[in-house]
Amino acid sequence: MADLHYQEFYLDIDKAASKNLNQIVTGRLGDNMLTGLIVNVLENDKPFDLTDYSIRFEGTTSASTVVVDADNVEIKSLKDGKFKYTFSNQVFSVLDQYQLAYFAFEKNSTRATTENFVINVIQDVDITWEEAESYISILNALIRKFNTEFEDSQRVKAQTFEEFLKNKETQYQTLSDTAKKLGIDLAVIQTSVTQLEKDTSALDTKVKSLDKQVGNLKTTSEAVDTAFKSTKQKVENLDVAVKGLEEKTGTLKTDTADLDSKVSTLKTDTSTLEQKSENLKQSQIDLSNQLIETNEKVDAADVYRKSETMNSEEISANVINMIIGKERTQITYRIDLKNKSAGSFVGNPNYASFLANSNLLQPSQFVPDSYVDYPKLYALDDAVLHVSNAQQTKIGQVVLAYNVFEVLKNELGDQFFNDRGAVTDEDKFSIIQNGLIVKIQDSIWGYGRGPSGNKLVAKRYQPGNWESGTPHHTSETIQKIVMNETDWWLKNRIQSNGFAYTLAYAEASDGVAGSSVYLDYACLDITIEISAHEHFELMIAQYNVPFLEQLNDLADRISALESK
Repeated sequence: MADLHYQEFYLDIDKAASKNLNQIVTGRLGDNMLTGLIVNVLENDKPFDLTDYSIRFEGTTSASTVVVDADNVEIKSLKDGKFKYTFSNQVFSVLDQYQLAYFAFEKNSTRATTENFVINVIQDVDITWEEAESYISILNALIRKFNTEFEDSQRVKAQTFEEFLKNKETQYQTLSDTAKKLGIDLAVIQTSVTQLEKDTSALDTKVKSLDKQVGNLKTTSEAVDTAFKSTKQKVENLDVAVKGLEEKTGTLKTDTADLDSKVSTLKTDTSTLEQKSENLKQSQIDLSNQLIETNEKVDAADVYRKSETMNSEEISANVINMIIGKERTQITYRIDLKNKSAGSFVGNPNYASFLANSNLLQPSQFVPDSYVDYPKLYALDDAVLHVSNAQQTKIGQVVLAYNVFEVLKNELGDQFFNDRGAVTDEDKFSIIQNGLIVKIQDSIWGYGRGPSGNKLVAKRYQPGNWESGTPHHTSETIQKIVMNETDWWLKNRIQSNGFAYTLAYAEASDGVAGSSVYLDYACLDITIEISAHEHFELMIAQYNVPFLEQLNDLADRISALESK
């Protein structure tokens, strides 16, 4: 039956709309807990979730007194924004219409209020009713709670003090009874207590002295701790210095190992050179013996005489032909990166370079020596050069640039070209490119790795672009790729700048797995064909000038005999 006094209101927190101004509550002066509202809180016409919100009624009466009440709220459904509120007599304590009336909701630092509604308070027949002052239920509740707790506290303190006095009386009576039983006079007890106080004072003095000693010990401990930290820092600095020294020692060991390797290589080269020198000496001895025999034949006038006159050079050639014949011979020169030093073309005019790009690069786009550790390419010795790039779509590629022109020019010497009327580099290059070279062989030892697995591809450069063929292997270990040139390649392998270019590359990276090239060794074998006596003259010119003088002397003697 109580619900008969409750009106159902729909109040929106969107106050701009002011849709429910016709919702009015009417109460009589002094009414108490008989009139109320069932409130449905909306937000833009949809239920407003009141979970975890505190709810209270706030209003300002016609007399400008304030009413705030959070005590008389009954929750119906927080999720649906529904609750019941009953008006107390403080709400209906001032006649006439409220200036403001609404509900407020607070959670943490969030506060929301409904639109206003109307409260009218009408006259009661009891003309002795006093107008109320401002009523704030929360404040009144706090005051009531404080008063209750204060009264309880005072009562507990009084009870505790009373029990304390009773305990002390009991203790005193027990002590007195015990003293009487033992025949001890209270004055003696007092004396003992006084002595005990003195002893306690002396003990306090000792305790203070001990505290002072503890303080001094603490100071000493702090000084020791500071010294320990300083020593620890010095030890750490020493550790850093030792690590730096160890790193330098490791570098020195590596440099020493490299030096030992180079010394070993030098010893090997020296041994090879000594062997060649021995072979050359033996050849010189054999040839000298043949010259002695020829001289004897000349002295005995056993040599044939030509009717035509020959000059000294022609007679020299004739003598060589008499000794070794006119057969042609093939000589193979190996061009590689042995003893190459980055930044220098002295001693080794070849180079290598690594770059990564989405396309295969032209030789001119590579920078000599980039990302290349040359000692790892000196020989086939399991010391492997590893270069890689993990950018998506990038192809890791190594170019091997062989300066064929410079190598052959140095190996053959100026006399070889002078005999053919080649003075300028252009003339010499023309001789090399047209018929001198009879065989070219590319060799690469290595392997490649990419997103799909292992694959190393090799290509040769032809005028304008890389060849379309793709010699390759898919092993995960060092394997050899060999490319032999056809007749077409013999004329087109060496470019106009004198270089022959070879490219080794792996599959493009997918952004996770890198495009990696592993190389142990690479070389270019160039085979030329010349007559045996040209080869012989080249050897004599390079290694034995006195012997050549002997040969020319022999030619002069033959020329003198011819003139007779």
